[in-house]
Amino acid sequence: IKCTLNYLTALKGIGDNIIVHTKDSMFKFTGSNNLQSTTGEIQPSETDVFQTGISEVFGSDFGYAGLQDKRNSIITETGYIFYDKDSNVIYMYAGQGQITKLSDSIERLFNHAPISDVRFANDYYNNRIFVCIWFKYENTTKPVTLSFYLNQNNRAFISLHDFYFIKAFNTKVNCYFINKRETNICKIDKSNFSRYMGLTIENED
Repeated sequence: IKCTLNYLTALKGIGDNIIVHTKDSMFKFTGSNNLQSTTGEIQPSETDVFQTGISEVFGSDFGYAGLQDKRNSIITETGYIFYDKDSNVIYMYAGQGQITKLSDSIERLFNHAPISDVRFANDYYNNRIFVCIWFKYENTTKPVTLSFYLNQNNRAFISLHDFYFIKAFNTKVNCYFINKRETNICKIDKSNFSRYMGLTIENED
């Protein structure tokens, strides 16, 4: 990896690829060392994935689509989504060199104030992700949560929401959100329109 493209911030396994993210750019190991010949593909003896070489996903002298904080990223069924603080853009990488700027549809919101943090939640049961953006003002930060609809043919901003989170996780049937008080966990309450069900974790003595 080019030393000029800063230090490593995240390693992500996506399909049979390993994505290596630095602060300034993105690289990948394919895990394949097959050779092409006129008679077809030649497969040498099995080697370690990190011995098969690495390539920069988007070649650039100064880097492109970097990741400054590993918490500003998420893997979904439609791609790898991350926030590049240097360029102030949310990207989605879908493999095969395909990258989309998800934040283009909310550019005016992004330019509203400096952004201090961005967190993601994958609500794949409803084909969407939640994005919690923390805006920085003079003496405080304030969160804004919005959602994007994701499928193979349509990737678009849906709406704003009246909750915030700093962490999120999934089970087989639900998407859960954790706010600054880490004893509080919330999930979407589908039995009541526009409501969120709060759960409390009891602290153990």
